[in-house]
Amino acid sequence: MKKLFFAAFALVLTVPVLILTGCYTTSFSGSSSNLNHNESNGVWTITAASVNGRLTRTFNITQAGLDMFMVSSFNTQGEVELVITQGDTRKALDITSGFLVPQRVDLDEFEAGRISVRLNFTSARAVATVVSWRV
Repeated sequence: MKKLFFAAFALVLTVPVLILTGCYTTSFSGSSSNLNHNESNGVWTITAASVNGRLTRTFNITQAGLDMFMVSSFNTQGEVELVITQGDTRKALDITSGFLVPQRVDLDEFEAGRISVRLNFTSARAVATVVSWRV
């Protein structure tokens, strides 16, 4: 009976973790100084003193989130590119310091479901980028 209780307890703890980790993933490859990124309620904020590499976030998005997808970005040096992919569909935007005011990104060619949002940084300095899909 004791073994059954512990097995059930472990399952109760494991299933929510598996469900939550299946919702999104974030990865970074490259070099950075003071890189911070945080996502809360559909708003992904990225700041860094300097960054050279790519930061990718994969998650499920609703149709309403696609309709409200916005980006703003600032950096003092280097380049920043936003790349959104879903299957064979790909959209790339140069957001190097040209998106100080949040701008809607047209994602009409995308569907609700799993998407990947990648930020490519090339020798970028004083980076402040916000990507949002909050409804």
